[in-house]
Amino acid sequence: MSKLNKTTMVVAQALACLALASCGGGADSTASLQESEATLGSTELDQAERVRWRSRDTVAPVLSIGTQSDVGSTGMISVGGTATDNMRLYGVRWANNRGGDGIAALSGTTLSATWVVAAIQLQTGDNTLTVTAEDAAGNTSRATKV
Repeated sequence: MSKLNKTTMVVAQALACLALASCGGGADSTASLQESEATLGSTELDQAERVRWRSRDTVAPVLSIGTQSDVGSTGMISVGGTATDNMRLYGVRWANNRGGDGIAALSGTTLSATWVVAAIQLQTGDNTLTVTAEDAAGNTSRATKV
């Protein structure tokens, strides 16, 4: 299937989901939605889910960096904090301006979670860590730590 056909299918499915949600759906609509999911890959389903959330959520998550360990003898630190969202938190990721990036481990709920990055390798010189929280609609917020 070409990329254009997949994109068209994703948009059509997202619009169908929105229509079903606003009309209340029903048993028959659930069955047809499950059948259509079988024809789409996980990437396309993720895209359809984003389209659905974007129509409902325009508020970015709230993110804070709360803790940072002392720098270890090998130049490693751990960093943690909290992330909240009004509808659905998707994830937290980090990046160091001197190299390195990754995904934070989350614990909590989809509305309020604590996050931690257990091992970040610092480089010689000033390191600026940027942490980004993202919600299901793709809204983001950032916090930095030098």
